[in-house]
Amino acid sequence: MMARAFWKGAISFGMVVIPVRMYIATGSRTLPLHLLHKKCLTRPKHVLFCEPDNEYFSIKDTVRGYEYTKGQYVVLDETDFQKVPIRTARAIEIKGFVQSKEIDPVYFYDCHCLEPEELGVKPFSLLRQILLKTGRVGVAKVSFQKREHLMLPAAAGAHPGAAHAALSGRSSVSQRAGVSGGAGHSGRT
Repeated sequence: MMARAFWKGAISFGMVVIPVRMYIATGSRTLPLHLLHKKCLTRPKHVLFCEPDNEYFSIKDTVRGYEYTKGQYVVLDETDFQKVPIRTARAIEIKGFVQSKEIDPVYFYDCHCLEPEELGVKPFSLLRQILLKTGRVGVAKVSFQKREHLMLPAAAGAHPGAAHAALSGRSSVSQRAGVSGGAGHSGRT
């Protein structure tokens, strides 16, 4: 069974735009164990309980909020998140290119594969060949799972970290990696 793309968008740098799909490249190798009710071997339901109101409630009755002072929250809904102008919502925005050996794999936290859409096959192939020939990787920003991430678009096999790796959330990435300018942000913003 072919894996489903979890993200569709485009690689962009300068005036170049390459439509792509993103797939998860690695899987969990742990044995998935579940909590079971000992008596009947069924999985228990996740229960939400409010102590002040002394009542159970469903996930439909929840909202997301930011605690700005102890016990005080600003409530945010989906429309608030849609208003945030994230330029990388449907783009892998390459900020620059560095030698692959300049990025320490210790900062990688996930690996993804990119595949070109039909119209992007030739420019994607050209970008891949250039990255392989020069030993460089891109330093890019991309948004998925409601967060913006740093990413290293690289030709498969060109970097020990894998084909396309997302960087960890450590703010020291920019100093350790020698990245300058607008590309030197932490893995998650």
